[in-house]
This record gives sequence, C-alpha cells and structure tokens, in this order.
Amino acid sequence: MPLPHNWLGRASSISDCLDGPPQGDRLTQWIGGVVFPAVIGVFSVDSLARQSYGFGVSVCLLAAFLHFHFFWGLTEKHVFVSVLGKNIVALGMILWVAYGIYVFIFRM
Repeated sequence: MPLPHNWLGRASSISDCLDGPPQGDRLTQWIGGVVFPAVIGVFSVDSLARQSYGFGVSVCLLAAFLHFHFFWGLTEKHVFVSVLGKNIVALGMILWVAYGIYVFIFRM
C-alpha cells in the first residue's frame, strides 16, 4: 500500500521504512525510540496485569522493536545494537507466534 512520501521520507511503504536504517534527526530518535514505545509499553503492562497475555506480549515486542529501530538505529556509533536488538525481537515474535499456534492446535 503506497503511502505519502512526506510522512515516510523516501520510503514508499511502511515495510520500506522499517526494513532499512531509520531516517530522522534527534527529535525522531527520542519520539520514535523512547516516547512512543514507552506509551505503548504502558498499555502492554496494563494488558499483562489484566491477564491478556497475547496482546500484552505482542505490544511489548512491538515497543521493543520500535525502540531498537529508532533510538539505537539513529546513533552512528551504536548501529550494531539496533541490528542485534531487532533480530532478537524478531526471534521473540517468531517464537510467540509459534507458541500461539501450538496453543491453538493442541490445547483448544
């Protein structure tokens, strides 16, 4: 789905924006990498407290991905932290989906 170029910079879709290195300045780094993940992290903790584990863990993984992508990806010295963190979060997402499939097939 094509998106306006002014919202995502040079990327033509959300997947193009999240696939490569992030583009932005210090404001993007702090809003996209700290403030927004912290806000959705609060919803994650609230969901976990209400025992909605599927939604809570999924949102927590999304917040971690955004933090590693925008906060660490926009620093020139610590790009390896961004790549390593996004790979660990991606592994966590794969394991979480596999666990959901296991529960759906064998425990329902």
